[in-house]
Amino acid sequence: ELHRHEEAEDAYRRAIELDPTDAWPWFTLAICLEEQEKLAEAEAAYGSGAKLVPDMHPYWRNRYLAVQTRRTIITIQQALENGNDEVLHQTLTQWAEQSQDLAAA
Repeated sequence: ELHRHEEAEDAYRRAIELDPTDAWPWFTLAICLEEQEKLAEAEAAYGSGAKLVPDMHPYWRNRYLAVQTRRTIITIQQALENGNDEVLHQTLTQWAEQSQDLAAA
């Protein structure tokens, strides 16, 4: 690996500017962002790609769900460490709702 994530990120963003209706640059940008631990941005990029491809391939769907799960776990860990019961409750409630939505899909 060359670890040239910033350059890759810029290239994917330029590709998206050229054709925002192409899902592929959105998904590859998401991977690049994941590798930089920019999980919120990665989740948003996967979401943008998913809107363009409603019948998203399971590979991309699973990566999207993995990022969502990682972000949720980090939020839960931080809430526990900080004793923030409100954030913990909100996060767990949202996660439960997302799980129900996935089960129904």
